[in-house]
Amino acid sequence: MRRNRLLAILFATFGLLGLTIPFSLSAVAAPQVQVCQTLGNDCLNRAGGATSFGTHVIAYTENDNNNDFAFGDENLSYCGGTNWVHNGENGLVCPFTNGSGLNARYDHKFIFRLHAYHEINTCAVVSNNTFGNVTLNSCGSNGYLWVGSPNGNGDYLINVGMSNAQYASTGITNRPFWLFRVGHAVQLIAKNDNSNDGPILWSCVGHGVDACV
Repeated sequence: MRRNRLLAILFATFGLLGLTIPFSLSAVAAPQVQVCQTLGNDCLNRAGGATSFGTHVIAYTENDNNNDFAFGDENLSYCGGTNWVHNGENGLVCPFTNGSGLNARYDHKFIFRLHAYHEINTCAVVSNNTFGNVTLNSCGSNGYLWVGSPNGNGDYLINVGMSNAQYASTGITNRPFWLFRVGHAVQLIAKNDNSNDGPILWSCVGHGVDACV
């Protein structure tokens, strides 16, 4: 917030003097859209501003210029070309594994990708179905799909790939793996654990990119 106030003062001062604003100032403006904690100050962030696949997706301060993630509706051919969870509608059961109980639990909820919209085909993906680490990888790779479950002013974000993998491994039903913030500047993970902090609500901050309007 302090940086935003400073930028506002600088913009006003430069405008009154008829001067050109240096590019170095404009480059640190907050991203157009961010995906942030509903109750908190941290958002999805490309660690160190890196863009390569395997880069950690971390929780970092709102308005950092590497917070350029947005919800993107994902239409799936195996869900009838739609972007919502089916539990038998039109004969479809998707995107969770049939028998897991999660299609019933999240029936009609929207299916998303969390994409870094300044990059080409780059999403926040669960890259390890044992530990739930979230990294940059291609949109379309295993672990890139999320389902949003609304609650108040935000959504719980459930990773489809990890939830399916854990069901296949354990056979335990009705066990979603939510997107969690472990700590500030720490890699995000997907996990099933509501014993202490519970699942975290996320929301879209800004407007004009994909599902953030």
